[in-house]
Amino acid sequence: MLSIFLAVFLAFGVSEWREVRKNKALAATALAGMVDEINRNKHLIEQMLPSHERVRNYSRQGGDVAQMSTDSLTFLPIILRGTAWRTASETGAMIHMEYKQATALAEVYTFQEAYNKLTENMMSSSFSINNYGADKEDAQLAVLQWISFVFVENERMLLQAYEKTLTALGEDPAVRVE
Repeated sequence: MLSIFLAVFLAFGVSEWREVRKNKALAATALAGMVDEINRNKHLIEQMLPSHERVRNYSRQGGDVAQMSTDSLTFLPIILRGTAWRTASETGAMIHMEYKQATALAEVYTFQEAYNKLTENMMSSSFSINNYGADKEDAQLAVLQWISFVFVENERMLLQAYEKTLTALGEDPAVRVE
C-alpha cells in the first residue's frame, strides 16, 4: 500500500515538475519575443524621430508647407508592433512571468497602444482640415506644427519607456536591431 502511495505521489510530482518547466519555457519564449519586438519598435522610432524633429523645426520657422516635400522632409507615422504582446497574453504566458517583468511590459505596451491610437487619430484628422476662413496653407502649417510637436514628444517619451523597460527586464537598452 505504501509503495502504491509513493508511486502515485511521485507520478504527480513528476507531472507537476514537467508542467512548471513547460510554463517557464513558454514565458521565456514570450519574453524573448517581446524584447525583440520592443527593440524593433525602438529602432523604428530612433530612425524616424530625427525626420519628425526636422519637420517640427521647419514648421515652427514658418516654412512653406507646399515646399516641404522638395526639402526632403519626411513625416511618416510609425505603426508600432504589438504581436508578441498579444500572443503572450492570449497564450497565458504572462501569468508565468515574474510580476516585475509583466508590469514593465504592460506599461510599455499600453504606451505603444496609446501612441498607435494617437497616430491613427492625428492622421485622420489632418486630412479633414477645416480652416474656418483662414488661408489653407496657414491652416495646414498650424496642423503640421501641432501634429509634429505631439509626435516628437510622444516618441521621446516612448524611447524613455523602452529604455526603462529593457533595463527592468535585465536587457541592454543600447541593443540596436538593424
